[in-house]
Amino acid sequence: MPKLRDANLRHAAHYEAVARRAGELYQQGGTALTSGLELFVAEFANISAGQKWAAATAKTDNAAAALCMRYPEAAAYLLSQREPSRERVQWLEAALAAASRIGDRRAESQRLGDLALAHSDLNEVELTLEYAKRRLTLAREIGDRHGEINALARLGMLYGVSLRQNEQAIRFYEQQLSVAREIGATVGEFNALRSIGETHLIAKDYARAALFFEKALILARENSNAHLLVLALLSLGALYRFQNLPDRALESYNEAVVTAENSGNRIGVGQSLASIGMLHESLGDFDRALEYFERELVINREVGSRRAEGHTLHHIARVLREAGRRADAISKQQAALSVLESIGDASVAAFRRELAAWTAEGESS
Repeated sequence: MPKLRDANLRHAAHYEAVARRAGELYQQGGTALTSGLELFVAEFANISAGQKWAAATAKTDNAAAALCMRYPEAAAYLLSQREPSRERVQWLEAALAAASRIGDRRAESQRLGDLALAHSDLNEVELTLEYAKRRLTLAREIGDRHGEINALARLGMLYGVSLRQNEQAIRFYEQQLSVAREIGATVGEFNALRSIGETHLIAKDYARAALFFEKALILARENSNAHLLVLALLSLGALYRFQNLPDRALESYNEAVVTAENSGNRIGVGQSLASIGMLHESLGDFDRALEYFERELVINREVGSRRAEGHTLHHIARVLREAGRRADAISKQQAALSVLESIGDASVAAFRRELAAWTAEGESS
């Protein structure tokens, strides 16, 4: 039935373009961010229907396969922050199969990287490792240097954060740094410097962490990149917090807030407020910590990040419990679980156990 196929193809193509437009608006920040979010939410049922048709038809229709291949990258951030993680994986698996079918090896490389990230978000270490290694191999085969940088970064994070093998993590980050400098990829270079610093921070090698964070800060300033500057300032703030230098930490965090606000980076503002909240929490100033986490929560809701909203609610619950407000803590933890369960976040099981323990504390008292 050619006419039905053509109608379905037009529908799927139109809503892939709508999703892409929503993502573009969202990334612009400011009032455009709100417009992009509203467009994505209003049209998600149609976007999802278009993707499902493209995925179901991709095995026998090249045009459908091409659409299926592109769907996950349209509004990728919104998809990762608002929709169930397993659904995102399904979109990516279909896109990977479609890219392989039509022989688009660069798209295949990108989808392998996306799958590594998606499984990392789900704390699925073996699958993250599998997809990251596959992307690294393919990226090198086809000369995709940016894909190579992405894969090396993902492997470094996997070995450093998940497997706690810091030396192996740094080896991957050093390769990432080398490739990034070779091709002039400023963001890749910055991320590698920052990741090496964070790995040293985890190992409590504060001198080496400071060295790499300062290099990242200089690079961000030299390139007048406000987004990178916020991240560098947050890393330095974390270093000072770990070193029990709260005044210096607060100075870095406040500069991050101002930088993010001046550049219209609402997500960066939220991250900076969260960092200040954690600083006050570590100092035992729970009222101030709650103030900053509540401000972060407003921004997370404003930008439509369900994942960040759920985790901020959990932070608030944790501080309330530390402040001795167990009933309020339980209420906020339940709210956090409601949000995170709706998107299949990997933290749900741990947060449920935490909630059960808090509830048991009240029953035993």
